[in-house]
Amino acid sequence: MLIAHELDDGEVGGIADVEPEMDEAKFVAKVTSLGDVRTFERDGEDEEDGRVLNADVADETGSIRITFWDQQAVNAAEELDVGQVLRIKGRPQEGYDGVEVSVDKAEVDEDEEVDVQVQDTYRVEDLSMGVSDVSLVGTVLGTDEIRTFDRDDGSEEGLERPPR
Repeated sequence: MLIAHELDDGEVGGIADVEPEMDEAKFVAKVTSLGDVRTFERDGEDEEDGRVLNADVADETGSIRITFWDQQAVNAAEELDVGQVLRIKGRPQEGYDGVEVSVDKAEVDEDEEVDVQVQDTYRVEDLSMGVSDVSLVGTVLGTDEIRTFDRDDGSEEGLERPPR
């Protein structure tokens, strides 16, 4: 299958086919959530701060997180909206929550349709694996006892209950 992807110049049949071992992946997906641009300091003293924006995209086969860097992050924040369909080219890698794609190029494709439902609000029963960046409002029905954990420096920290 990987050889077929290489011969196909990186074009995959769907998000489910994107693997971290691939040098490059090309696919079409709908934006399901769009984060904010975050700024971070680079290691070198003379280097300017970096910028990053994460978005979640999906197609009929699954969903994946894509990452825009630096000027692309700024452009994505200004130009992209949830629900748009993108033609994406990027480098897959293992991320915190599975495979992520570092975007080399992403273009809005107004002619392509992706049959993925994008919701503004969710109910608890709507939540499933792969759904991210969700705001949920609810009522707390109970709390556990205060727990402690050991910090890296050996000290102990308690998680306190908020006042009622």
